[in-house]
Amino acid sequence: MMEAQVLLPQRNLLGEGIFWDESLQRMIWFDGFGKELYVCNWNEKTPISYKIPQFIGCAFPSRDHGIVLCLQDGIYRLDLQSGHLQLLQKVEEELPNNRLNDGACDSHGTLWFGSMSMTTNQPDREFEVSGSFYSYSEDGGLKKHFDNVLALSLWGMSFQIRFPSCATSRHFSQSFLVALGTVCRVSRIA
Repeated sequence: MMEAQVLLPQRNLLGEGIFWDESLQRMIWFDGFGKELYVCNWNEKTPISYKIPQFIGCAFPSRDHGIVLCLQDGIYRLDLQSGHLQLLQKVEEELPNNRLNDGACDSHGTLWFGSMSMTTNQPDREFEVSGSFYSYSEDGGLKKHFDNVLALSLWGMSFQIRFPSCATSRHFSQSFLVALGTVCRVSRIA
């Protein structure tokens, strides 16, 4: 029987986005609110940390061994050798109180991600429903699929989006599946 072991006793404000990069035998994760990305080579077991100037929503390895990041205002590529952050695509420049949050990358290299309002962390403000769901690819650019989104959660290539209900103050969620570059609704969850 396999026994789980602590790889690193790491403390984060919001540690998430754990991703195993099989090709380079490394673990990638980030502290979303602490604005720090970690890359840990499996053999060395010593993480290298990168300070990131904005909130991190998701992170994935790129083909050239860098990291693609969804940050507060757009999609970036981090060069792990130099630490240079290159802007790939601005997103929602007109909504400075939004941030990109949660994403997944499909087998074609398309990045699927959502945005959400940061008013959820501002007790003196009413929560704004200003999020959207997007895809981004190098050849296809940025595409908005839904707006009026409260929050988004991705598991692999299926995801759940919370929309406000028009009839009541309650919210409802819908589950979707991303397949072959299209989005399909699979069920409604009350």
